[in-house]
Amino acid sequence: MAKDQNDKHTKNLLVSSDAERQQKRRERMRARGFRQKLFWVKLIDFEKGVQDFQTGLPMKHSDLDEFSYSTGYLKAKADSVKNSTSTSTSTSTSTS
Repeated sequence: MAKDQNDKHTKNLLVSSDAERQQKRRERMRARGFRQKLFWVKLIDFEKGVQDFQTGLPMKHSDLDEFSYSTGYLKAKADSVKNSTSTSTSTSTSTS
């Protein structure tokens, strides 16, 4: 899809390469205090963490990979807070 020739406000995103755009984003994020981290998780343990949170069980690690399980548990918790916040915002907006 080509950029509309009459559009004088939007930059042409196809001018720079993906690598250049990603590098610029990394620089902007670093300037804001963020750091990019990549890591491996054991998917079955991650999903067990999500499942435990959703069923209301306390966080436990036992024989599971602790990092993977905790990441899943905390991600599910963050998602539930995010969803409840957006639900309450939309509810309060619609009832006003």
